[in-house]
Amino acid sequence: GLRVAPEQAMQRVHRAQGVIRQIVGALDNTLAATALLTSGIEHITGHDADVGVLIDLGLADLPAAARERVRVERVSPTRTASMDSGLMRLALRNVLINALAYSPSGSEVVLRVTDSDEPLALVFEVLDAGPGVRDDLLPRLFERGVRGHHHLPGHGIGLYVVKRVMELHGGSVDLRPNQPTGTVFRLSLPQDR
Repeated sequence: GLRVAPEQAMQRVHRAQGVIRQIVGALDNTLAATALLTSGIEHITGHDADVGVLIDLGLADLPAAARERVRVERVSPTRTASMDSGLMRLALRNVLINALAYSPSGSEVVLRVTDSDEPLALVFEVLDAGPGVRDDLLPRLFERGVRGHHHLPGHGIGLYVVKRVMELHGGSVDLRPNQPTGTVFRLSLPQDR
C-alpha cells in the first residue's frame, strides 16, 4: 500500500488541526455574536476569575506557531478579577488573532496586563508591529462585517464581538498607534462594580 513518511503524516495532521481550529473559532464567534445580539442584556454579572488562567486559556486557543510569537508582560500584580471568563477569553483570543494576522509573519505580538486606577480596571493591551489600521477603517473597525485586507477566513465579526464583550462588562476597547509601527488594542475591564 501507499506509505506516508511520519513527518508528512504529522504535517497533514497539524494542517487539519489548524483548519478545525479556524472553523471552531469562527463558530465560537458566530455563536457569541448571536447570543450577545439576541439576549437583550445590557451588562453581565462578573465572577472572580484567575487572570493567569484566563491568559493561559487565551493563548491555548491559538495555533502553536502563533502562540510562540506572543510574549506576555504581566505588569499588574492582580491575581483575580471580576469578569465572565468565557467571554473575556473569546475577546482576548480575537484581539490576539487579529494582531497576529495583520503583523509581519514571525514578528512578536505583546500581551501586556496592567492596572488602571482611574477608573479602577484591569487592562489588557495587545501590541503588534503591523502596518496599523487604515484611516478609513478606523471609525467602522468594531462594526459587524468590517474586515481589513488579509487572506484569512472570517466574517468580520471578531472585533465586533470584542466590543460587545467589553460593553457588557461596562468596559471598553480602543486602539492607538504603536511606536514605531503597528497598533495597540486596549481592553479595559472595570473592577469597581
